[in-house]
Amino acid sequence: MDKKRTISITLGIIFSAVGLYLAFRNVPVSSLWHYALQLNYGWAVPAAAALTGAYLIRSVRWQWLLLPAGRVSLANAYHSLIISMMINCLLPGRVGELARPMVLKKRANFPLATSIAALGVERLLDLLALLLLLLPTTFALAPDAETAISFGNQQLSRALLIDLGYISLLVAIGLMVAVYMVGHDRLRQFAIVRLKRLPAFFLCLHLKRPADWLDQGIPLVADFIERSAHGVKYILTFKGFIGAVSISLAFWGFNALSFYFLSLGSPGIELNFMDICGVMVIICFFIALPSVPGFWGLWEAAGVLALSYHGVARDAAAGFSLFSHAFHIFPVIIAGWVSCMILGFRWTGLKNPSVADHSQA
Repeated sequence: MDKKRTISITLGIIFSAVGLYLAFRNVPVSSLWHYALQLNYGWAVPAAAALTGAYLIRSVRWQWLLLPAGRVSLANAYHSLIISMMINCLLPGRVGELARPMVLKKRANFPLATSIAALGVERLLDLLALLLLLLPTTFALAPDAETAISFGNQQLSRALLIDLGYISLLVAIGLMVAVYMVGHDRLRQFAIVRLKRLPAFFLCLHLKRPADWLDQGIPLVADFIERSAHGVKYILTFKGFIGAVSISLAFWGFNALSFYFLSLGSPGIELNFMDICGVMVIICFFIALPSVPGFWGLWEAAGVLALSYHGVARDAAAGFSLFSHAFHIFPVIIAGWVSCMILGFRWTGLKNPSVADHSQA
């Protein structure tokens, strides 16, 4: 492991430890340990099955989104997905998202621009699914649910949750406009033509140096936009849109099911499936805030807040939040490492994999 990566992981561990301290500084450690001893770990088996199903569904969705540009095997779709998620768990800034197109490029010689565009579509689908689930979640909260939890310089509260919902809605609208413009042939060509006229516009303003820079960069941007079209075309068909939204809801449903099975083995958590689904949704919106790698501390704070809305005691809420977090993080890290070993990728980067399969199979 190189020096920079070692420093990055070390800092991530330190920040994670600080985040966990902030989230649990008011929770007695002895009570938390006692809670862990009371867990019924047998429910982890169906929870693991549900989580595995969720990632298989997500891999199928990723495979389908890439269909207009060429067929990617389910194995390559899964490996690229799980490796990117592993990196997101270990490194800051969600840099793992960049790994997914790179893995496909190395494994299947798949165009980067197409993969990046499909990745944007996937994020749009997840946003739409979570926004749909957020509506019943917020309506189910008691009108006087004004509990707030401090995390760093953030006050996690119902008001912040609603604000995050509005921001996500604006982002989703922006992504929908971008996807439609890139996928629509006439609009895309119109945008590219206008883009190519920018150097002449700057020359008219006697700005020679910016025009020289634009002369070099605009063809690259135009080519990127053109190649991106294949990454968004699947969702622009009626069949593709209905299928993609349905499979996205199925993915989040299986994910919620894994939370629910874990709750059945957790003392003090006596909530129905819809309530647990709401807890998952609240956690997902709050971990969109800037945080340490793996969302340590922030996930737990969001979980404690979400469970407090249903009258769950703080000790039980903290224990379940930490348990569910570890359950959803560590298997991903292990699976990502396994995929790296299967593909022959080195941890130091994806630049020189020892195995490179350039087939489109």
